[in-house]
Amino acid sequence: MSDQPAYLLSFVPKGRAVIRDFFDTYGNVFSLLTNPPETRAGSFGMRVPAIPQLRHGEYWELAANEPFQGRIRKLRVYVDGAVIFRASADSSFLCWPKDATERVVNPVVVADSIVSFTRFVRELLSMMNVSPPEIQLGIELRNAGQSEPPLKMYAGKLRKGTDYYPLQPGSLHGVSEMHPKKKIMLPTDGLRETTSGDPFIGADRAAYRLVLGFYDMFNYSDADIPYIDREGTHPRIEVAAFAG
Repeated sequence: MSDQPAYLLSFVPKGRAVIRDFFDTYGNVFSLLTNPPETRAGSFGMRVPAIPQLRHGEYWELAANEPFQGRIRKLRVYVDGAVIFRASADSSFLCWPKDATERVVNPVVVADSIVSFTRFVRELLSMMNVSPPEIQLGIELRNAGQSEPPLKMYAGKLRKGTDYYPLQPGSLHGVSEMHPKKKIMLPTDGLRETTSGDPFIGADRAAYRLVLGFYDMFNYSDADIPYIDREGTHPRIEVAAFAG
């Protein structure tokens, strides 16, 4: 097993899940993997430049090398409904392009990838003939504590237009554990919730909870997250705040 730091997002149905036409070579799962929901063109989402492959009759997989670094990014959907997204926690995906004295996590990648993941799961749930009453979402930074250079995070906000947000002393936080991970449980209907003007409102609310878990890994709080819509009773990640 590689000792390089890895960034993982996961979805586990807590109950029986049956995906309609799972084994259909050009069915719904194939189409979703080929064209996953994106926040914008060129997002840090679930799109992987590869053709979906059905492996061992157990899972669909997208796997491709990242440009320049040679790291592999993967997205898998299992026959039982579970989903795993894995990318490198270095400059090939999660961090800013320049690795020098430390690897600095890009907060836009965090928000963007998590929103894309929860939206992907929401679409997968709509393909189920049988769906569980409850689901588990997870986030993990494998080998984070032994990253070399050290893995740190800048909470945001990033430069936008003519604005400038300099990195001040103490603005970078390191991970608090060797292999930090967070899991959240929520009702399936909560993630699938829609409104007339926002088909992904439930997914974006779930994304907020995962983003909060990620920030907690670096000893940041809710107040440090720059991309939140706090209107209403449930905060959600606001895509326009980083995708505009």
